[in-house]
Amino acid sequence: MLTLVSALIRARRHFAHRPAFFTDDGKQINWAAHCDEVSRLAGALVALGLKPGDRFAILAANSRRQATLIHAGYWMGAVAVPINTRLAPTEIAQILDDSRP
Repeated sequence: MLTLVSALIRARRHFAHRPAFFTDDGKQINWAAHCDEVSRLAGALVALGLKPGDRFAILAANSRRQATLIHAGYWMGAVAVPINTRLAPTEIAQILDDSRP
């Protein structure tokens, strides 16, 4: 079964030096660098106490960094809950409540 993590590993293996993302200033981030950053960030999430199966919310604008954080969560077995920054506080509260196991 293809999962997000297995897709990332496959992309690193087969497309390591191809671009995964472009920054606002035009810099290319290749799949190898992206996966290395995802792995490091996953380790940091574990060090902060996140465990496989946990959920964590991300209130941030769409960006490469947000995607990297989402990927890192899945990499270490957690579930990212991205939240749109344009939502009202009551809508955010509802999403957080709905994301509980």
